[in-house]
Amino acid sequence: MESSKAGTHRQRLLCPLDNHGEELRRLLRLPKMSLAPASALEWLLTANPVVSDLSFLAISLLIFLLARVVYQVTEDELKEGKDLHVIGETEASDNDDDSDEEDDIPVRVLSDFAVYTLDSQKMVPIAELITADEVLSLYGASGNVRPWVEEEEEETDDGLEEDDTDDNGDVRSGGQRVKLSAILEFSMHHVSEETGMLDRKIYIRTQFAWYILSTPMDLYIPFFAQFWLKHRLLHLIVSHAMENPRITMDQIVEVLNSSEESPGTVSAQDILERQLTEEDLNADDVKSYILATLEDLQAQGIKLGRVPLIRGLFPADTADAASGARLESAVSLPGKRSKVVRSVDRQQDESMVQNLEMEVLKHRNTTVVLPTVKRLADGLFDHPLKVIKNDRAGTARASSNMDVDPPVVHLANPKMTWRERVVGVPGHYPSVKIDGVVYTVGDVVIVEPGFDMDSTRARNAVNESAQSRNSLGNSKWFAKICYMFERDGKKWFHGQWYSHGSKTLLQELAHSRSLYIMNLCDDIELSTVIQKCNVVQLAIDEVEPAEDESSAENNFFESSLSWDEDESAFVELSERSRDEALSRCKPWKRCVPCGLRAGEDLQNKLVVRHNGFAQNGIEYHVNDCVYLYHGRHPDNPYEFGQILDFENLEDVESFRVVVQLLGRWDDVVRRERRDNPNAAPEPKDEVRLSFNS
Repeated sequence: MESSKAGTHRQRLLCPLDNHGEELRRLLRLPKMSLAPASALEWLLTANPVVSDLSFLAISLLIFLLARVVYQVTEDELKEGKDLHVIGETEASDNDDDSDEEDDIPVRVLSDFAVYTLDSQKMVPIAELITADEVLSLYGASGNVRPWVEEEEEETDDGLEEDDTDDNGDVRSGGQRVKLSAILEFSMHHVSEETGMLDRKIYIRTQFAWYILSTPMDLYIPFFAQFWLKHRLLHLIVSHAMENPRITMDQIVEVLNSSEESPGTVSAQDILERQLTEEDLNADDVKSYILATLEDLQAQGIKLGRVPLIRGLFPADTADAASGARLESAVSLPGKRSKVVRSVDRQQDESMVQNLEMEVLKHRNTTVVLPTVKRLADGLFDHPLKVIKNDRAGTARASSNMDVDPPVVHLANPKMTWRERVVGVPGHYPSVKIDGVVYTVGDVVIVEPGFDMDSTRARNAVNESAQSRNSLGNSKWFAKICYMFERDGKKWFHGQWYSHGSKTLLQELAHSRSLYIMNLCDDIELSTVIQKCNVVQLAIDEVEPAEDESSAENNFFESSLSWDEDESAFVELSERSRDEALSRCKPWKRCVPCGLRAGEDLQNKLVVRHNGFAQNGIEYHVNDCVYLYHGRHPDNPYEFGQILDFENLEDVESFRVVVQLLGRWDDVVRRERRDNPNAAPEPKDEVRLSFNS
């Protein structure tokens, strides 16, 4: 059985050579023979008495030929991207925008894999990724992908589950075949902060996920086996030394000979088709790798220089003595303590366990919250909440403009006098004086509420979640003076309404001093004006000021966005649209909402021109194809027609359009089949039209 498996493994290692028979024959100076390259090399290694030791030659040949092995992308191989759905993987949440991007990506297992250069797809040794650093993104990988579930009962240290092995314990492939994007990080030797133990898994990271490397594909084993051997021996040494700081060289050799692996792990039998040996452990390249890694692990708190096993690897009477001396330090094993513990230490430990939660809360940064969160959460916690300082640009200017003297508040029946008239327009005035306070066109005022004809808006205004800590926002209305006039002996102004932020969809999340202008306007009596509204217009690149409880309530700001009640959305009206709206107004009655409505009416109006007509913003000309609605029944489908001519273009009332009716081709086919059932059927085409006779 053992010889059969070894033969299978040898064939698996040599299969990349099959395409290079002539090169193999020439390099080894072999006679021309019908042997396949793999068979020829096997013959050299086993049957030729002249070349009994070809290890160096064989390795050189393997390096030469394997450098030409190209990974072939299969037809069913998926491309990794943000839209890749791995079967069984839980979708990541998008709510935490502030978290680190690397912590947000999923962790997956990559089996039956190969690593190669992205440009040529030539396979490369896995160890090449260690020194790639700045050019790491030039490498990629492919393999079978499945999600990694962090459950110790069901998974092993290699990220394999029991379902990934067959009845004999051999690892088998599974999952979706995926071609990964560029490799961004190669990681190993991770020390767990919780257990202090060394993680044996090997990771690669792309833009979209972390991948735990499991078993390579057969073709990639020559590129992976030697590195895996060194990495596996290192992990065995470190893990056993941390569990037993007195372990010796002889004991670790017994561990190698026992070949006891956890079910489902990637074993030496899977990679090398043999067990690990003492010769592997004493190999120069293995010892160099172990030494370099142990020096790096010292910085992470794993100090094993005085462990007998380490001293046995680097004995004092050999050339490795200097290397071993660098590892000499006090044994410091995370999670381990000496068996001799003083009673005082034990009491301190027990006390610390009892107050573990308090220890966790010590030495932490103070939690800070946004002003809005503090306002909403006040009274929900026993301890006070600290508000983050607002150092953003624009806040200082907005806040300083709000620190002004409070406006005069008008009582009932205020004294009102016009200051001047609009020249040439009787009954219109640019300004008015109310109780000695001058109001001009463009001022924002606070008015006494009336009856809201919109029942939905009225109900929302008194809803508990729409209440603000600013009493003016709860009890008053806000409007901008567009123009002023006198009618029937009363003084009026035409105003464009504002909505307080709490009365929009923001509700309790809105800033207590935020106002949003709306495309709604009304004629309002000047006697309802309570006072001027102190409001600051924020530029598009400015941010809203911080909440300030000490500030006066009549300090508001408005942004460049307006509140659209019909769409329940914040929208921005461009300067061009605003200017076009005002251009439709009379010079003394400039109102943006009125201009916008006039534009909508103009679009709906029929406009006849010399070469056609326009309606609802759409131009119609001769030869245009149009939909026709007869109005017989609203559920009837539209008819089709083509404009042939226009009649009475000079008179809108008698204006007519001459059209040629078009029929649906399917109706023609249906009639033909009904009238001539024996005729060859015409194919249907639901997008084809025909001229009606």
